[in-house]
Amino acid sequence: FGLLNKGGADSLPLSRFHMWGLGTKMMQKVMKQNRMPGVPELMETALDLGVHFIACTTTMGLMGITKDTLIDGIDQFAGVTTYLAEAKQGSVNLFI
Repeated sequence: FGLLNKGGADSLPLSRFHMWGLGTKMMQKVMKQNRMPGVPELMETALDLGVHFIACTTTMGLMGITKDTLIDGIDQFAGVTTYLAEAKQGSVNLFI
């Protein structure tokens, strides 16, 4: 999995318009010009506001991802049934 996630959240593509790395660079430039925070800062803010990040254990198993390879801030691990039960309790739910 390390090959897919070198550099952590800062190196993740920001959209499906990745264009072999150019899309990410252009998006980061626009974000910087507009003084927008990056992914790590957005995650930190979300955590400070009480957002819970739930990692899908089924996907992790299929992709060979272990808990120790995930970025900091993932506070729950669950399958789809548990995830849906948790999501039902929340006021906002994003499945990414």
